[in-house]
Amino acid sequence: ITGLVLLASGAPIRLGLGGTKELNWLFTNYKAKPSTDHVIKRYIEVAELLNTAVTEHSDLNVSSAVSEDNVKPCIANGVTGKKLYHMDFFVPPNLHVWAEEQWKSISYDTSNL
Repeated sequence: ITGLVLLASGAPIRLGLGGTKELNWLFTNYKAKPSTDHVIKRYIEVAELLNTAVTEHSDLNVSSAVSEDNVKPCIANGVTGKKLYHMDFFVPPNLHVWAEEQWKSISYDTSNL
């Protein structure tokens, strides 16, 4: 269902995980490669797609600033552009049981972004 909602949103940039069993990837136009890595690593791969997607949709003005209400128009070089919604990645507080070496691996992966 989330894939259909994504398609119905009319968003010009639709990022997603590739190869999911729910087939939501059919409704995205930028997909991360199917993988068996931990879900956090897979989300990082999806986030990395944003640079390519925004470049290909050059009519979208983007800013690295995070808005308070997540719906403010993005501003680049003082020009207000189309609204660009962002995706927050949340790590639940009960994830402390995760092995330390896995956290180090993710830290290494994100330091190369």
